[in-house]
Amino acid sequence: MDYDCIVAGGGHAGLEACLAAARLGLNTLLITQNPDRIAALSCNPAIGGLAKGNLVREVDALGGEMGKLIDEAMIQYRILNRSRGPAVQAPRAQADKGAYQRAARSVLEREANLAVFMDTVIDLLSDDNNTAQGVLTERGQRITARAVILATGTFMEGRIFIGEYDAPQGRLGESAALGLGTRLRERGFPLGRLKTGTPARISGDTIDYTSLERQDGEPMAPFSFDTSGAAGARVAAPCWITYTTAETHEVIRRNIHRSPLYGGKIHGAGPRYCPSIEDKVVRFPERRRHHIFIEPEGLYTNEMYLNGASSSLPEDVQRDFIRTIPALEDARIVRPAYAVEYDYLDPLDLYPTLESNRMAGLFVAGQTNGSSGYEEAAAQGLMAGINAALKLRGEAPFVLARDEAYIGVLVDDLTTLGTKEPYRMFTSRAEHRLMLRHDTADARLTPKARALGLARGRRWERFEEKRSSIGALRELLKARRVRGPAAGINGPLRLHAGETLEQAAQDPAVSIEQLAALLQGPAEEGPLHLQWLSQAVLDIRYAGYIEKEARFAAKAAKFDRMKLDPALDYAAMTGLSAEAREKLAQVRPLTIGQASRIPGIRQGDIALLMVLACRSR
Repeated sequence: MDYDCIVAGGGHAGLEACLAAARLGLNTLLITQNPDRIAALSCNPAIGGLAKGNLVREVDALGGEMGKLIDEAMIQYRILNRSRGPAVQAPRAQADKGAYQRAARSVLEREANLAVFMDTVIDLLSDDNNTAQGVLTERGQRITARAVILATGTFMEGRIFIGEYDAPQGRLGESAALGLGTRLRERGFPLGRLKTGTPARISGDTIDYTSLERQDGEPMAPFSFDTSGAAGARVAAPCWITYTTAETHEVIRRNIHRSPLYGGKIHGAGPRYCPSIEDKVVRFPERRRHHIFIEPEGLYTNEMYLNGASSSLPEDVQRDFIRTIPALEDARIVRPAYAVEYDYLDPLDLYPTLESNRMAGLFVAGQTNGSSGYEEAAAQGLMAGINAALKLRGEAPFVLARDEAYIGVLVDDLTTLGTKEPYRMFTSRAEHRLMLRHDTADARLTPKARALGLARGRRWERFEEKRSSIGALRELLKARRVRGPAAGINGPLRLHAGETLEQAAQDPAVSIEQLAALLQGPAEEGPLHLQWLSQAVLDIRYAGYIEKEARFAAKAAKFDRMKLDPALDYAAMTGLSAEAREKLAQVRPLTIGQASRIPGIRQGDIALLMVLACRSR
């Protein structure tokens, strides 16, 4: 074999997949159409957000790279949903796109066991047992490997649309990966078409900033648990807010027949929760205006991204409707908005390891699985890379449960429920979200990374230091008491005179800073780490809810421990409903728990499967 593992595609999924495989000892090759575009931020210039920020921190806790990359490229930082509970808060950062890509390529080039090759994968090589054996490239290279990971993003049979114009591209100005989708269909893989889009970029010097609402960030904090101190370029850049107008909507309505989305040229389903501006105008006619967030593409350019104005309308229409938006009356388009339609593999064809149940040794990650977003892609790439390495080493697969990580929710949703539209992660998808706070990702997952071999040296030492310090803070909170007003205690703390700090901490009106002031006595050396204290206090405040969630999760875990043979012949099983036989044969669940989450599976079907599982022990 030429390599142990080949990764096709250099986006966020491909980046994490090849790094994980290489770091776990596989001789790995990344094949990408353009090494200069590795980990390109194709759409919005930001990382994180609601639920997505949790995914980034989980990727980092498992030894992935995305958190470190955004720390190097950060130009603004915010915690979203500060006014709401901790279960739905998450970090988001604006990125300097150029800095992010440079950092990503540098990481790859420094990694042992990893090589980068410029070409396009057009077919898979396999043996008589339908086991992946490598790839065939556009230039005729036959490169062999024991495992293959497909992470093709929007490039597999991609086609972009701008009004009447369309072309075979995966991104504007970048050729599509043609041939692979056709060959996968010929091999019997279930493929479909999805659509996504991106807004225009305009020149920043044509914006009237005096009439805009300015949106500044917070003091920069790191995404990665392995980054010391403040993160990012430390040059904070503001974002800006404006709104569409009645005139904007009228221009769009008048030209809607020129949209390929409404003219029948685009057939793939688009993202329901991130619609184009023409979709918003048509679907929500009662809305008088829509937010437009103007975001910098980076410190190296004056291009600005019009978040909320994704479109596939013709360029002249884009120009006309953009100039009806306040502050953009003289806007000059640098890059037009466009839609892109591409092939994806039905994720029901995958095991929870992200390995194909149709071809052994083939793993699939990112938008190729029907997901949407950099963060979802990175999480899947990491899991695919880990499981490819474990498979080749003959070790047990690595699958995260829904109560262990948002990554577990993501993979379980895709491989159990499937998707007919671009899948996006939301906090509402996670039934155990209080246990999955972004600040606890390392506590939940870094020990698992350690067991895998992805958390070594300084990373593990920092984790141990943090865990020990939080434990010490919890003991201090139990031991110390709130003294009365005579000792200078006022505000909400006065109501807790005589109580332990742990008891006082249960009151949301008592701030972290007030507790820190009481803990930081003259005998202590060095400042308290407020983030660590905050985590300790949140654990105290939500202990009852977390315990309740943990009990519920423990019951569900019993079913996930009951294994099913993926080779079971469901068609031959008497007692199963016809719908259950069909869906079980399609999904091929690995556990009773996964089978129970498949839509259409009845309690009677589960009871029969449990009997089979018990017999096979």
